[in-house]
Amino acid sequence: MKKHLSSLFLRKTENWQFWVLFTIVIKGFFFCYILYHVKVHDFLGFISNLSPDSISYLEPIENFVTKGDYLPDHRMPGYGIIYLPLFILFKKSVALNILITLQFFTASISVYILALVSKYLFRSDRYFYTVFYMFLLSAYSNFYDHNVLTESFTCSFLIFATYFFLRAIFQKRNIFYLISGSFITGVIFLRPVFFPLLFLFLAVLFFTNLSKCKNSIFAIFLYLLPILIAESFWMSHNYIKHKRIQLLMNSFLFGKENENYYRPCLEFCQSWGGNYIWWRSGNPIRWFGVGVNETGDSLIHLIQKEKINIPNYIYTSKFNEDSLIRLRNLISDIKINGSFPWDNAREAEEKYVKNKFNQYRQSIQKEKPFIYYIKSKIIYCKYFFLTTIENNPFANSKNKLKIIIDQVNKTYYYLILISGIIGLVFLIKKLQKNKNISILVGIVLYTIIIHPLFLRIIENRYLRPAFPFLILASAYFIITIIDYLKRKSHFRITKLGA
Repeated sequence: MKKHLSSLFLRKTENWQFWVLFTIVIKGFFFCYILYHVKVHDFLGFISNLSPDSISYLEPIENFVTKGDYLPDHRMPGYGIIYLPLFILFKKSVALNILITLQFFTASISVYILALVSKYLFRSDRYFYTVFYMFLLSAYSNFYDHNVLTESFTCSFLIFATYFFLRAIFQKRNIFYLISGSFITGVIFLRPVFFPLLFLFLAVLFFTNLSKCKNSIFAIFLYLLPILIAESFWMSHNYIKHKRIQLLMNSFLFGKENENYYRPCLEFCQSWGGNYIWWRSGNPIRWFGVGVNETGDSLIHLIQKEKINIPNYIYTSKFNEDSLIRLRNLISDIKINGSFPWDNAREAEEKYVKNKFNQYRQSIQKEKPFIYYIKSKIIYCKYFFLTTIENNPFANSKNKLKIIIDQVNKTYYYLILISGIIGLVFLIKKLQKNKNISILVGIVLYTIIIHPLFLRIIENRYLRPAFPFLILASAYFIITIIDYLKRKSHFRITKLGA
């Protein structure tokens, strides 16, 4: 029986046809389950649904095809380039169905590729099998394959970039540097926040080829070639349209989010650790009427119903509860009456709201540095790691089976998270012996530092691209502990035998 199971589930790692097909079957079940439970279809024929962010990826491409202009151009065109040929060849619903199907198949292949990455890094088949099944069985890794968002492709492309990079190092074939550079370019154009990872890969490339200067220079050139070509087109577009040199994006907020009161209100909430996710009931940003249609008395009723509170400990010499109520009333007034270029009073009102939010935020930074620099970031790390309800088909369900499945998924996610972080500590100690591990460690650490700590972004989905690399670290921790226990057990048996 044991031999039969081993031959079935522990086949040769080179048998990619089996592993990919096996992944498609298992992930396909989950993918179809999620699509079956999609409650709202945005238009006829589309089997999934769109999020508010989806439009900002699709609209520029649709305008480019129909009007000849990539506008609005707040987003980099990484996702749009994949959507472009589909939109040209098919009607929109079919194009989007193909798009999310591509995400699913790409994600399925990435499971096998990540397992190969572990084999390259740790030089053992045990890591291949452990990582493969850990990644395959992670429900969290499947939550975004059906969404018209960048999470799925970003995650898959980052795995591919790492795989071809390691393959270039171990097989000493420069063509793989070019392929890896192409995938990391895709990652950057999907998620510009990952631009610094380019330098992580380049640093590892340089130090692994330190003894061969000519080879190192040529390899670096090949690695940079895709990003140089892509950026030449993107920067040309920005200069022609906006008369400015723009490497990535001008803001992580888009369109109307940059206008009026939204951004200063968001930054004010960020200064003390207030949850700014406006579409979730009970979050502090809704206290100001942001993200809700209610104004006046109906807004007060909503605040009472959702039990939204602003903590007393954030108040400074510059503002108190009455100050915030005045701002809330002004925001309601702006929402009701709108804003017009010729309305000087309204313009002055908006400017006042912006200035006051900025003034209050700065006063927290100055008068309560512990809250601003430490407490708020601890709160945001908690949100970033532990809030897993977004896109989770099992969350907030009243069905007993779904509740059990959700608890199992959460427990599995937390175990990977905890063991992965401990594994990172173990791996950091090995960096001098194995420089290639820097890629794994760097991707995870950078993702954690840049999102909740630096940018104060709390949505758990931003951890998704780095999560497979946490699985690698978790697998390393698990196998290290198992080996340690085996050695200890063997030592005791040997001692008793003596």
